[in-house]
Amino acid sequence: MGRQQAEQTGKCLAMAHNRVPTRHDVTVYHSDMTRAVETAAIIANNFGEVLLNPSPLLREGWPGLPYSSNPAYGGAAGARDNSAYDAIQERSRMDVERMQKAFNRFFLSSGEAQDESDEESYCVLVCHANLIRFFLCRALGIDPANTWGHFEINHCGITRIDVCANRPIKVTAVNETGHLPQSLITSSEDHL
Repeated sequence: MGRQQAEQTGKCLAMAHNRVPTRHDVTVYHSDMTRAVETAAIIANNFGEVLLNPSPLLREGWPGLPYSSNPAYGGAAGARDNSAYDAIQERSRMDVERMQKAFNRFFLSSGEAQDESDEESYCVLVCHANLIRFFLCRALGIDPANTWGHFEINHCGITRIDVCANRPIKVTAVNETGHLPQSLITSSEDHL
């Protein structure tokens, strides 16, 4: 099923790329985790010769509690007294640091060299649901802590974030799944 999702997503992204004649460059960056490596290769096949760029910055992560109050985690007050909570907090801190580096790398530095009159580049990031949620929060200027879980991200859903030097980052689509038949739309709720 995952390969079918990736194939449909690659076709959709290639069609979107081809609709804008000034877009020439296609760059695919992806997590170095197995599932994303496979997905990126399938998606890239739809663009012809494209260099695949693995990045450990795009690995899945845990940006902290997904909601401000989440009974599934036993409540923050009750959990703060145990070592498991401390370990989760440390993991989250390290993940957030890496996720912020990824956001800076792919969204803040991307627009610096691109002017609105320049040819448009087309960068595809193949990564994981929690990282996409983190990117959305940051692109919207929202603190991801206790907020990121409010975004539903399906497997191979397309989220579009435009970056340009002359204007703020613009979220143009979140979790588009219209390119997938209903039978191929699967949820990422298992990551919350």
